[in-house]
Amino acid sequence: MRTLLVFLCLVGLANAEPFLVCDTYPASEQVIGFVYTVDSGAEVKVPYKEQVMSDGSTVAVLADMSFVADGNHKITVKAYNMWGESDPVPFDFTRKLPASSTNIRFRW
Repeated sequence: MRTLLVFLCLVGLANAEPFLVCDTYPASEQVIGFVYTVDSGAEVKVPYKEQVMSDGSTVAVLADMSFVADGNHKITVKAYNMWGESDPVPFDFTRKLPASSTNIRFRW
């Protein structure tokens, strides 16, 4: 049963995107989690978790951002450990759908 649960979690992670990720932290930093906000919304706490991505790189996965609506967004992230939180790191991104195709036709 545990194997099935792990498999389902990995399949879900492989199919969802985009992810909010960061470089891994050295053990000496004792990072146990992150706090992030999207567009000045409520703070969301997530545990520190390393993940090997499909390209072989290892990152700390913060969250699946597929829920974010189209448009411009501001995200702020802080790492934390038992002693407190880091300074916030703000960044902007745009979720944009592709333009509609204008050259659709049959070809004989």
